[in-house]
Amino acid sequence: LIWLVEWKWFDRFIISLVVVNTVLLAFYQYRQDEDTGFNWFFNKVGDPILLGAFIAESAVKILAWGCCVKGTHLRSLMDSAKAAAAESQAELRCDDAVADDEDVMQLAIELSRMNIVHRKLYLHDVWNWLDFIVVVTGMFSAMRGGNGGSFSFIRVFRVLRPLKTNKKIPEMRFLVNTVLHSIPKLMNVGIMALFLFSIFGIVGIQLWNGIFYRQCRSLEQPALLDGRCWVWPTVETGLSSERLCGGRFACTEGWCGGHVDDPLEKYRPTYPNGDDLGKPWCEQPKLIAATDFIHFDHIGGAMLIVFQSMTLEGWTDIMYWVQDSNSFLQWFPATLYFFVLVSLTNFFLINVFLAIVDASHDKITGEASEEEVEETHEQDFEEAEIATNEFDEDKQGEAEEIDQPWLDILPVRWARNLAFSDPFTYTILFFIFLNVVTMCLDCFPPLSELRYFLYVSEIMFLVIFATEMVLMIVACGPLGYVRNPVCVFDGIVVIVSIVELSAAGNSALRALRTFRLFRVLFKLGNHSRPFRVLLVSMIKTGRSLGYFTILFVLVLLMFTLLSMSFFATKFHFTDEGISDDPSHRTVIEDDSAKWCTGPYYPGEENEDCVPRANFDTLLWAFVTTFQIMTGENWNTIMYDALRALHPHWVAP
Repeated sequence: LIWLVEWKWFDRFIISLVVVNTVLLAFYQYRQDEDTGFNWFFNKVGDPILLGAFIAESAVKILAWGCCVKGTHLRSLMDSAKAAAAESQAELRCDDAVADDEDVMQLAIELSRMNIVHRKLYLHDVWNWLDFIVVVTGMFSAMRGGNGGSFSFIRVFRVLRPLKTNKKIPEMRFLVNTVLHSIPKLMNVGIMALFLFSIFGIVGIQLWNGIFYRQCRSLEQPALLDGRCWVWPTVETGLSSERLCGGRFACTEGWCGGHVDDPLEKYRPTYPNGDDLGKPWCEQPKLIAATDFIHFDHIGGAMLIVFQSMTLEGWTDIMYWVQDSNSFLQWFPATLYFFVLVSLTNFFLINVFLAIVDASHDKITGEASEEEVEETHEQDFEEAEIATNEFDEDKQGEAEEIDQPWLDILPVRWARNLAFSDPFTYTILFFIFLNVVTMCLDCFPPLSELRYFLYVSEIMFLVIFATEMVLMIVACGPLGYVRNPVCVFDGIVVIVSIVELSAAGNSALRALRTFRLFRVLFKLGNHSRPFRVLLVSMIKTGRSLGYFTILFVLVLLMFTLLSMSFFATKFHFTDEGISDDPSHRTVIEDDSAKWCTGPYYPGEENEDCVPRANFDTLLWAFVTTFQIMTGENWNTIMYDALRALHPHWVAP
């Protein structure tokens, strides 16, 4: 069994199953019923088979390596065994001593009984813990009938299966181990972050609780609606309907009023007869919909404000809201509060986090000294130089080959002397730069003064480049021209330009003219050694980022699948808030609806109630996850998740 689990084809087979599982998860249709089409195949056929394969993998590895044993006891036993073995060998070398192997044999028997003779143990590997969690949760979900019943959330763990590929690729495993190794040190940073979040949250609660209820009211006193509940109507037009009041902004229309329990008495409502008659307050939306979730009314909402401000997403808007709803003496402390908050959390905490990860990376790689780092840099430069020299040697070899004309006749020799001369090369470069300049003059709508000039210059450049192509074919010969990648690229650009011009410039091939710009890089790379070294270094850097890019895409895909498991078909809101401004969106309370339902949405497959950023399909879930990762408008997506998901705390 040990031979089987360490066989390279066994690992490759498991990776192929993980890839298949990832593809099936990615194409799961959340807008369809679970018992129809592809979803039925995945739930009834694909997922059970894959789960069985992963269970078998874990079982075989446990039988081969053993399950687990306390690490300290294991080390103690191994150290004792080594010491006894060394002592026994020393006694054997003595003529007057008799080796006593009884202790060694006893330890070996004990180790064998505990299944730890082999150097590995299944649960001593973090990656095997990941496998074990996925397998156990999958078995529990299967025992609950596939969907897990009230425990359907455990199906989310199956999206962790793509991470198994990291275990099989050493370079990717190294990157992940760097992050895992830094987690213990990040605990101190997390404690400091929690402390700062709590301090800023408590300060905000003490200073600004209830301020986001302050709005410009159209009536000086609240009114009783149909004898059922109290309402305090707000101004619906003008600037007074768009900003909070009580601070930097004073209502130009109406009166400024807040919550019935506002900390300042002047903003509390006063009833017409001085009595609320025992009637409750009607539910009224806040002026700023986001303040349903981010506010200083309790520690949860306050810490969410602190976290959002740390990411620099919309922190100025929150600061403006606080300034508008506070007196002149308090809006300055509000400004100072957010300046200090952003400085300590974003400028300090995040950089400390990155520094710790970088330190863990250095420790794993052996904490290279400055000399080693310098040697590494010199080695990288030398490799770039070697690659450049190899390129130069290849170029020199090609030059030696072309020293002999492919056809020994006068026109060929004349074409060769002209095509490989420096004046001709720099002349072509000059025309390429001029072509770039004229392409930059394109605009919409086209200027009548430039239209004829651009048309004539386009024909002129095309004739020049076509002439160059014909000259190079004559100089190198058809076979030599095709063997040169630069010449082939130039020829393709010229041919595409001819086709585009013959189509009156209206075809989709017009966009391919931009490939002429790359001719500048190729020409400079051919004739400028420093520029060639730079290009080789850029290519080597791109290659070194290959595994990081794979890991990035893998993590992005995992979070995409995870988000789809939580939020697919949940972002369904009424038509009053589906524009780019998500003010006062109201979720459609129909968990069984896969599409938009209701009188406002005709048709069977209507998605007008779904905002642009959603998790209903793989494409949009991937785009939305990437948007969150870039930090662009992530808070709006979080607000939608808070509205759509219950309990609300799951979304953050």
